[in-house]
Amino acid sequence: MIDNICKNSFKEVYDILKYTEEDLLNKIPNKFMMFIKNNMNINYKTNIDLSIDIDKQNLLPETEGISSLLYINYWATDEEKKEFTQKNQQDYLNIDRNIYEILNHNHP
Repeated sequence: MIDNICKNSFKEVYDILKYTEEDLLNKIPNKFMMFIKNNMNINYKTNIDLSIDIDKQNLLPETEGISSLLYINYWATDEEKKEFTQKNQQDYLNIDRNIYEILNHNHP
């Protein structure tokens, strides 16, 4: 069962993705997008502010984790992936295992 914090973070991710360029969205598997949409808390009011860079917004830590995994799995160049992995190996271990497995299950 998915807890409320994860459901709220899925809503934040969903709201962020609403404003993401279509070519980037097309790189995310439909199965993952449907999972986010079907499991988000539709009643949660996010505070996404388009006038502020995403990395400066007050997001849930789980949202930041999901966003990082989306970036590294689907959008980053090979060089960025290498750099990210080296700098953030410990972060991967701290991310909720359920979220990590969802993303990796959808990415070869």
